[in-house]
Amino acid sequence: MLHWRNSRTTFAAAALLALAALAGGCGSGGGAAADSAAGPAPVAEAIAWTPPTSYFDNTPLNPQTDLAYYEIYVSSSPVFTDNDAPVAAVAAVTVDTDHNGVSTKKATSSFNLTNIAPLVEPGKPYYVSVRAVGIDNLVSSFSTPVEWDLG
Repeated sequence: MLHWRNSRTTFAAAALLALAALAGGCGSGGGAAADSAAGPAPVAEAIAWTPPTSYFDNTPLNPQTDLAYYEIYVSSSPVFTDNDAPVAAVAAVTVDTDHNGVSTKKATSSFNLTNIAPLVEPGKPYYVSVRAVGIDNLVSSFSTPVEWDLG
């Protein structure tokens, strides 16, 4: 769950993270951090989320018009703070243009972790979290961290 913060009020919007596993090409994932008792985290190629559709007070939020981008955070600790810097940002909306020149807007809902592979040490566990940034520069709280191991 992403929680929007500003000095006037607090908003929330659902955003679930999942890891797309590379192992055996199975493509399975989960919505929560890996259980440490279950062994090492799967090697993952992407994180995915459900774009938010409402604020905490249930006011509708349109991710295609109300969000500017998502910030991607990676740390060796599952605790993220406002002092952490994002390692990447991805636009909240992508535009697909078909062969007829017709453009369609689509809410972004994933990020390829191989884009940040040069920033991490293979074989070491990391945690990934996402924050949404609105067009008004309001920033959500961090999503629940998901464990990630480059392998």
